[in-house]
Amino acid sequence: MERSDEILEIVREIREDIAYMKRHRNMLCGTPVLEVSEVCDLLKISDRQLRRYCVSGQLTGFHFGRRLMFSAAEINRFVERIDTECRQRKELKNRIRNL
Repeated sequence: MERSDEILEIVREIREDIAYMKRHRNMLCGTPVLEVSEVCDLLKISDRQLRRYCVSGQLTGFHFGRRLMFSAAEINRFVERIDTECRQRKELKNRIRNL
């Protein structure tokens, strides 16, 4: 690999990192964190419903100063958990229907 190819590869990696950082402007130790409004937009729920999930223990956020924040990984786990529960309920309904 020539020196110019190495430089181009490094520039490409830097561009990818910049694009990632633009999409996830809030980072904590390299982990993307989301504000309440971003989580609400992502999950298509209200601010109040998001806070209900927190109070019930279904979602865990943290305060950064006065702002409530959520790690992107926590939101992904929440979505997977809700999806799994929904599938289980559908399977149960189908089993009951087939009795």
